[in-house]
Amino acid sequence: MKIRSYDNERKAKGRSEKQAAEVSDKPHDEPQAPNVQSGAVDEGANDSVPKPVKKAKNAYPGGFEDFWGAYPRKTGKGEAYKQYNARLKDGWSPQELLQAARNYAQETARRHTEPQYIKHTKTFLSADTPFTDFLPQRGVPEQQRFDEEDPFADWR
Repeated sequence: MKIRSYDNERKAKGRSEKQAAEVSDKPHDEPQAPNVQSGAVDEGANDSVPKPVKKAKNAYPGGFEDFWGAYPRKTGKGEAYKQYNARLKDGWSPQELLQAARNYAQETARRHTEPQYIKHTKTFLSADTPFTDFLPQRGVPEQQRFDEEDPFADWR
């Protein structure tokens, strides 16, 4: 019991010293907080102080929001946005990335892929560009592409 009371006294002393240090660090031109204990509260004291305007915490551009809405797994939006911007800097257009997300969503729905096996968005947009598997190949005519449902289509 003796140790507990000593510890409580030590903590109380530390708190009071911390409060005294905070009060002494305040600039003198700031208005002092009203004394709530005495009951004397000035109702109009804070009317002249403008309230800070809250900014939208995570405001993303419309192209990314469209991409995010089309993608089948919604995890890691901030990291996905970083990867999205990196792919835009690499020369991919927002329309291509959106089309890849839509195609991937259709593929996962068609195969009834369980959610834990759907790629995270940041992985889908990574530097290895796995999203290109879900885009039409550039410069290759449609009939020369591999048909996944009929792999022997070229032999017939």
